[in-house]
Amino acid sequence: MAADDAGTESHGQLADRFNAYFTGALTMNLVYIGDQLGLYGALKKLGKATSADLAESCLLGERWVREWLYQQASAKLLETDAEAKLFWMTEAQQDVLANEDGHDGSPHFLGGVAQQVVSISPALPKIMEAFRTGMGLKYDDYGPGLAVGVRRELNVWVRHSMLATFCKIPGLKDSLEVGVMVADIGCGCGEGLLTLAQAFPKSTFHGYDTSAHALAEAKQRLQEMGVTNAVFINPDEAPLPNEGRYDFMYTVDAVHDMAHPDQVLRGIRGCLREGARYLICDVNSRDSPAENIKEMPGVAAAAYGISTHVCLSSGLSEEGGMGLGTMGLTEPVVRRLAFDAGFGKFQKLHDFGRPDMNYFLLEA
Repeated sequence: MAADDAGTESHGQLADRFNAYFTGALTMNLVYIGDQLGLYGALKKLGKATSADLAESCLLGERWVREWLYQQASAKLLETDAEAKLFWMTEAQQDVLANEDGHDGSPHFLGGVAQQVVSISPALPKIMEAFRTGMGLKYDDYGPGLAVGVRRELNVWVRHSMLATFCKIPGLKDSLEVGVMVADIGCGCGEGLLTLAQAFPKSTFHGYDTSAHALAEAKQRLQEMGVTNAVFINPDEAPLPNEGRYDFMYTVDAVHDMAHPDQVLRGIRGCLREGARYLICDVNSRDSPAENIKEMPGVAAAAYGISTHVCLSSGLSEEGGMGLGTMGLTEPVVRRLAFDAGFGKFQKLHDFGRPDMNYFLLEA
């Protein structure tokens, strides 16, 4: 629905839309349950199954599984027969709900999104208090579940698109193959950094993040993967080196979360060798909230929703925080931050295959 049409809605139309949000909230909880209990993966393996078959496969109570199946079929996330006795998944449903990784890992997998939504809910009292005090929550205040959910969502892009995307930057692939110093600022659970480190063993990779939960995940993955050319660092404990050390730095979907991105970009500029580059990958938005609401209301509703729950909160978690929010890192904002930080060149990159993201390349 276009924003201009909302004022003409009847009570019934508004109630229908509200009830759709209610249904969506309940469905997201049940998607999380299905994901965490392995119900989707088990149903995929079984092919067509009764509730008893699926319950036995997952060692769960049949009556609970049956009710879950009824809801998922009603939500069109699963298929069922005319008697609602047999249940199965289409290829698309498997890709979105079951095929997270491995040989059949799908670029369409969305299970991590449900984990993020459910992980946020326990923090609602703290978020309401933030409305009163103005001070937001740090990422670790939400617990480890949010860090894992973000990792699972972002990893879909990492596994299927990150290398190809980065290799579109002129000259970057060649320099990584020869061997350079690289830093990921806001590395989260580190999957992107580790993917690059495996692909380019002659280069050295440093991942920086302030989340203890995310860094714990990253260090565990580092050990599991046996990567030897990467390390993870908390900048609160070991600040960024102001000595022109790095040849390439990047941040994926994190600058808008920072309380003081102006200070961070100045620190990044000090870390880069002369002529080195810094890539910002962040949420695509119009230049004003009014344009977001009018031109892409569906995207904006989701983006401002996650922003109020998490991203804005992170951006206001320190005194004087800028509080950009999910859709606040517009091109004019990035341009101003870049030149204020001392970057000499600014370029918006195009044709990167993700219309939901912006790519900005800054040069020292």
